[in-house]
Amino acid sequence: DTALLEQAERTNTNFKWKDIYEDLQNNKVYIDTPGLANSKINEEAFKRHGKYKIFFVILLNEDRVRPEDLTTINTVMNSINLRYKPFNIIVIENKKMPPNKQSQIIDQLNSISNKTENIYFMSSYNISHNIYKDFFSFFDTSKTVEIHPKNIREAKSSKEYWVFIGNPGVGKSTIINALVGKTVAKVGLSAGHGLTDDFIIYEDCENNRVY
Repeated sequence: DTALLEQAERTNTNFKWKDIYEDLQNNKVYIDTPGLANSKINEEAFKRHGKYKIFFVILLNEDRVRPEDLTTINTVMNSINLRYKPFNIIVIENKKMPPNKQSQIIDQLNSISNKTENIYFMSSYNISHNIYKDFFSFFDTSKTVEIHPKNIREAKSSKEYWVFIGNPGVGKSTIINALVGKTVAKVGLSAGHGLTDDFIIYEDCENNRVY
């Protein structure tokens, strides 16, 4: 939204503020989405036949890509039934990263089946205070794909969901940690009860599972 405001100011464009922003002067339409919380996201976002620039916006968590963001990218891109379907990623970082750390993030982003070289890093501070000129250059040079509504399938996840049910303290979390290969759920006993007091959800993108 901030980037759109800056671009509007730069080009003297007036936007009608809603989920779809029409920039008639530059012959562009900007579409804001609610994310995968809306099961019909793809039918809504791509219901018009035309050329699209697709941008995934992700916020790093402790300088790492969240598994659910990788799942979102795969789910959306897999629902587009085209062989060539370029897309772009904007990575929001809490602080400026050195090049070697950015390289690690790029490797994480390209660890899934849908890959892209079009990745832009920007700090959370710059979103609301100062948009760099190369930010707009990234948009201008990003690749497009022509999409027809008939090319869109419902955005369904192909993940398997593994649900473990049992009384407190019987070892459900221990089993999940063993399957994942690292500690993702607290284990142990506390005053005769298990430590899990709410649902624990862990996404294993590598194996396409949710525990």
